[in-house]
Amino acid sequence: MTLIGLLAIGAVTGLALLSNLGSGSRREAVPGTRLADFSVPRFPQGTLAVREFQGRPLVINFLASWCGSCWEELPYFQQVSERYREKGLVVIGISVQDKPESVGEMVQQLGLTFPVGLDPTGEVAVGEFKLQTIPMTYFIARDGTVRSVWRGAIDAKSLDREVGRIL
Repeated sequence: MTLIGLLAIGAVTGLALLSNLGSGSRREAVPGTRLADFSVPRFPQGTLAVREFQGRPLVINFLASWCGSCWEELPYFQQVSERYREKGLVVIGISVQDKPESVGEMVQQLGLTFPVGLDPTGEVAVGEFKLQTIPMTYFIARDGTVRSVWRGAIDAKSLDREVGRIL
């Protein structure tokens, strides 16, 4: 079986796992709402807490090593992270229902330097964000308001445009 076939099977399996999770008790992160505080384990160690980035524009990308589109778009997130760091932008990746060693391979192969969190059960992805697909990206303004949500893969031009709206 080809790598693309394996990634497609992984994506279908992963989304099926996501859909089996409960709806959670948190309020959904949708445009116009304030992002709730949450934390996840940080790769390779520690904790990644959203409150660390309070007052800064924030891009949260939900990803997985089994997602082919994620491999394609993550270099764009790395570029945006570097380009707008001086303007205060923080890019965060959150790997959903993935093995830490697979996340580590992805981080290393793609040269990602922005923080990456682990959501091994999908609790944050589904409970807070009502994740519908992977990848999925949230753009949060400095005041903590969710400004927009991008479902599916994003191209470099669209990512730049969405980031410009929160800077």
